[in-house]
Amino acid sequence: MRQQTLPWWAAASLALSLVAVWPVRGVSAAEPVGASSAVTSVLTKLPPIDSARVINVARFGTKGDGVTSDRKAIQAAIDSARPGNSIYFPPGSYLLEEPVFVRQSQLTFWGEGARSVLKAGSIVHEVLDLGTVGEPLEGLVVTRLTFLGTPGKYKQDGYSAGGIQVFGPKGTIIQDCDFLGCGFAVNNAGDTGTSYGTRLENCRIKGWAKVGMFCNGGEQILQCSFVQDDPNLFDEHSSHGLYIHSGCSHILVQDTLIQNARKYTAQIYGRNLDTISQDIVFRNCAFKDCENGITIQSEQAAAAIAKDVTIENCTFQNIYNGPALSIKQGDGIVIRKNLIDKARVGLQLGVWAPYEPKFTLANLQAVGNVIQNGDLGIYALASNGGRFVNVSLKGNTVSNCKVAVDIANAPGVSLAP
Repeated sequence: MRQQTLPWWAAASLALSLVAVWPVRGVSAAEPVGASSAVTSVLTKLPPIDSARVINVARFGTKGDGVTSDRKAIQAAIDSARPGNSIYFPPGSYLLEEPVFVRQSQLTFWGEGARSVLKAGSIVHEVLDLGTVGEPLEGLVVTRLTFLGTPGKYKQDGYSAGGIQVFGPKGTIIQDCDFLGCGFAVNNAGDTGTSYGTRLENCRIKGWAKVGMFCNGGEQILQCSFVQDDPNLFDEHSSHGLYIHSGCSHILVQDTLIQNARKYTAQIYGRNLDTISQDIVFRNCAFKDCENGITIQSEQAAAAIAKDVTIENCTFQNIYNGPALSIKQGDGIVIRKNLIDKARVGLQLGVWAPYEPKFTLANLQAVGNVIQNGDLGIYALASNGGRFVNVSLKGNTVSNCKVAVDIANAPGVSLAP
């Protein structure tokens, strides 16, 4: 089947719409960027579409009516592609009752924004599967597409159909896309590091059933918004905005909004033994109206210790049922110049449960934070055999809280003006 050539004006329009700036220092999309590098990343500049190498899915028989299955036609279009091709989705709603699979590197998938919709036709299947069995593909780009799940359905309804699953590819770029009511927007799947370096840039996630984005290592989440539409505030019908998997490293979340998350805004969780989750940065982000803020915790004391984590210049507002920041384990955590306004607890350190015995939180610095209008400003407790080593609270301002600071039962935590 002959490929359709894109009109020159459409290619030029796409090129102009994607103009941004190159990452700082000219780093590649997959280069690790995080706490130790202290790099501020910016959106990737995508190259113009080569009109001579466009594959239009309509030429393979898609209907785009939102009712007829377009899976076979779209899969045929993808299977016909070679490195350097771009698969174009003209305006329409493309029903996919099962995922379409990408097994080739150096492909671009693009459409016309809100007018090019990939619609999940199942409650359990993602729409677009980049890689199938962990293939280390490279150079994949997804831009200006809308992924439609089933808004109003959540994990407690048995709904898990996702938008994009990345299983093996490295350095995937997902830019200027919308995800509406998906089980997850992006799932970086496999053992830690199997999928690596996914960049989610200028994307809008509205409503999710399980987790907004599952991180597997090397992710950069830049200028995105995650806004949950789950009306149930407390029963965990849905879950985290971001989940950072055990042993992940080199993750940057920057200039991003997470709002209305019904469990954790973001969870860095250690499950695998004798591993490290390292070099993770949250910078210039806003977290609003969430049940809980960011938590760093683990399944047991030796599981995926969080090392070199930085949370800076972020705003936490109306964290309505738990701490804005809850740090239960780690080594080398910096919490700097954040604003916490209206939280049950502003900064909570330790407070280990009986199922978290003998945990250690070491070399933490909380400096220059403003905590206001909450129940409890700063709270640290060494419970159930847990201990603090070199934990320093310095130059933080706590105002208009029912209790400003309670560290009476936290040996190893020092407080300075």
